[in-house]
Parts: sequence; C-alpha cells; structure tokens
Amino acid sequence: MASTLSRRLRDFVLSLFSLGFVLACLGMLNESVRAYLTDALHGDFSALAPGSHAHAIAKHIAGMVPSLHPTLAIFAAAALALTIIMFRV
Repeated sequence: MASTLSRRLRDFVLSLFSLGFVLACLGMLNESVRAYLTDALHGDFSALAPGSHAHAIAKHIAGMVPSLHPTLAIFAAAALALTIIMFRV
C-alpha cells in the first residue's frame, strides 16, 4: 500500500515538473505565451482562450503560431496525451 502511494506521488511530481518545464520552454520561445503565463501567474485568466472546447483552444493556439493548422493541433494534443498515458502505465 505504501509503495503504491509513493509511486503515485512520485509520478504526480514528475508530471507536474514536466508540465512546468514545457510551459517554461514555450514561454522562453514565444513572447505572447510568456505574456499569457505571467497573466495567469498573477491571477488574470481573462486573456486565455474562452471555454473548454478543443477546437476553440486549437484555433487560439493556431492564431499564436501562424503556421499551425487547428486540426493538426488537436491531433498533436491527442497524440501527446496518449503518449503520456502509455508511459505512465
């Protein structure tokens, strides 16, 4: 029981660190992402994409990165999620 709890805690901390690292790298590369992150850290979430629909968020990201197609962004996010799930098991 204790080993399962420690493994889950370790996986959670590793996932949180990985997400923070990816966000930090994105903020380092793009000025608009950096502005969104600093606004979110200061508690102003109004500048973020409204709603929780995948296509709206993909369009918002495609607006930030002009060479990105929204449909491909959805497939990339799904592939990333499946890869994370695959390696967590």
